[in-house]
Amino acid sequence: MNSQKGLLRFLETINTKLPLLVLAALLTTTLMIAVGSIVRVTGHGLGCPDWPLCYGQAIPPLGDISAWIEFSHRFIGLIVALQFVLIFLVVWRYHRKSSFVFWPSVLANVFLVIQIFLGGIHVILEIPPATGWVHTGNAMILLGLVGVLLVAVVSSLTWRPTFLKMDSEQALLLWVTIIAIVFATGHIYLYRLYGSYQGIACPIDPYCRSIIDVSRYMTVISVSVLLIITLLYFVSASISTMSNVDGVPTQKSFYRFVTFTLVILYFLLLSGSYVTRSGASLACLEFPHCGAISDAISELVNIHLIHRYLALWVGAMLLIVSYILINVYDNLVIRHFGYSLLVLLAVQLVLGAANILLRIPMWSRVLHLTVGGSLWTCLAMLWAILAIRQTDSSKY
Repeated sequence: MNSQKGLLRFLETINTKLPLLVLAALLTTTLMIAVGSIVRVTGHGLGCPDWPLCYGQAIPPLGDISAWIEFSHRFIGLIVALQFVLIFLVVWRYHRKSSFVFWPSVLANVFLVIQIFLGGIHVILEIPPATGWVHTGNAMILLGLVGVLLVAVVSSLTWRPTFLKMDSEQALLLWVTIIAIVFATGHIYLYRLYGSYQGIACPIDPYCRSIIDVSRYMTVISVSVLLIITLLYFVSASISTMSNVDGVPTQKSFYRFVTFTLVILYFLLLSGSYVTRSGASLACLEFPHCGAISDAISELVNIHLIHRYLALWVGAMLLIVSYILINVYDNLVIRHFGYSLLVLLAVQLVLGAANILLRIPMWSRVLHLTVGGSLWTCLAMLWAILAIRQTDSSKY
């Protein structure tokens, strides 16, 4: 009896901090996907050859670096699972009558269970491409659901934290974006000119290699910082937008266009994962054109080009969404989503080019997936805001 009362008091306390818990779940889910990508690109997918244990024990052998890299992904997944279960318990106790809060929390836990089993099957079958592809697709659904849930919880509980007030930080967002793109394009240029496969003599040897390495480190750091700032920026924008729902557009045509864009973006993410899993990442060796094409790998070239054409289509749709948000709704807080989408789209384009021109280095592959997931989350949260507004307006 005392334990039950203690649990209820605990859930009541957590309920007052539910938006913060969901925000934490969003960040850790993004981190889980990023670390999962690190595990894959570094070749440590079988660092723990069994599942759910690692070498038959709960903690990997201390000296096995490969096992610990793989185990870090599992450990973050455990944290995500605990967060999701706690969120569901609080939602079931206090918010199950709110469909926009209840169903995303239910679906998030369902897809989490699927994700856990997919991860286990992926290891047991020794990481075949098919299960890895499905695993990535399911992870993106999970990430999108957490974003939708955050919007719903913020709307339901009218959460207005002062520490996330970043609506007026367009200048910071712009400058960090410029710095990240300058470092990334500079690194691409230096590596293409004096890197390991061009063979052009560097005029300032032996310092060229060090300069290229520093430019790579600065690119990774600046893009990572930009990603964090952009995440906080559009989360802040969603909170500010939901504080005045009357300022959210009610046009059904725009809502339908965002919905369609969200669906096509998901297929783009799936196609990108399929390019990686099928071995078509370097079927085209140039950017933006494909370069010389060999008939021997024509099927891989087609897979690669489908992803590029789909990316072009999605990019055009995201530009339209951003234009409408920034120019048509320029007096509304929701315009900040337009800035976030433009920043993420620009960085994703540069990272996609880096994948090809630098011959798929590990750092750009990890960041390409993580930024793509963040772009998907941003659009999913925008869709949730519009969906809630559509529901509210239909009542009157």
